[in-house]
Order: sequence, then structure tokens, then C-alpha cells
Amino acid sequence: MSPDEIIDLDKDLIKRGNKEYCPQYCSFVPQVINKLVGKRDKLRGNHPVGVYYDKQLNKYTAKLTLNSKSKHLGCFLTPEEAFYAYKKAKEKHIKKMAWKYKDVLDRRVYQSLMRYRILITD
Repeated sequence: MSPDEIIDLDKDLIKRGNKEYCPQYCSFVPQVINKLVGKRDKLRGNHPVGVYYDKQLNKYTAKLTLNSKSKHLGCFLTPEEAFYAYKKAKEKHIKKMAWKYKDVLDRRVYQSLMRYRILITD
């Protein structure tokens, strides 16, 4: 079975932050879609999502993982600048993936992904 064929039951794509598995807010989605918006607070550290500090350059870097490969988005003077580069790239990628899977997604999931905004607190 390929990763595109693995299906997850998602509880928080229709309603962001939902913690309860219920018919109103749950939908089956391809695992690749479910992993798009997962939070990984413990791996992130003290910087905003997508931002890393490069000690050698004394700058903040923005990186986005696409298809298990890290994509360098640039170096910045502040973590906020790096975050906004990440935010722009991530939101574009989410929309691209929503469009790709439009025919298999619940309409509510698709609409939610098309409106999805990355927050600095994610």
C-alpha cells in the first residue's frame, strides 16, 4: 500500500482545534493530508514553526518539509521574518495538496484547507 492509499480518521481539519471524535467534525482523509497540519511542538524548540537558528550564520532559517525532503526557504535576521517565509510556502503547499485530493476529500475538509492559515503559535 502506498502512502497515498493510507486513510486516517481526522477530527480537527473541519474544526481547527477540535479534540473530540464525533460525526459532525470527523472525516476520513488521505494520511498525507492529515499530516499537513500536524503540530510538533516538542520537536520545534523555542522558535516559531518552520524556523531554525543557524549559529554559524548568526541568522534564522526557514525550512519546509515536502515529500520527506527539507526545502530551504532562506536566511533572515529575525525569527518573525523566517516564520512569514515559512507561512507563505506552507499555506501554498496546503492549497496545492487540497486541490490534488479535491475529489476524495469531504467538501468541508477541502474548504477548510483552502482557508487554512499557519499561525506563529502553531
